[in-house]
Amino acid sequence: MSVFVLLMGCSDDDENKPIDDVEQTHWKGTFQDPDKLCDMIIVFRNVENGYFILDDNKEEDSFRYNLHGKTIYFSCVHTGLLNGTWWIYKMTENDIILKQNPYEEDITSTLNLKRIY
Repeated sequence: MSVFVLLMGCSDDDENKPIDDVEQTHWKGTFQDPDKLCDMIIVFRNVENGYFILDDNKEEDSFRYNLHGKTIYFSCVHTGLLNGTWWIYKMTENDIILKQNPYEEDITSTLNLKRIY
């Protein structure tokens, strides 16, 4: 019986534990806005810098970011793709879901990411 209880304590709950820091992590998933849907890789290098790669055309850009409460603010160096404030809908050890302009369906953008490192 005690082995069963021990095994139940080692569930996937740790993977769904909320996090408040993305420093030195890599993520892969999709970027979607009303005009496009494409695969994306995002790397958060440190507490304020990172870069992304769009798989559809291998576009790459560096960004600065500021994680504050339930929002993350991106400022890209060359493109405006991620620029602005994104609302954090989910941020766990393995999943991130971010939305920009979630209250305006015709201009909403979504990042749906899975952790790869």
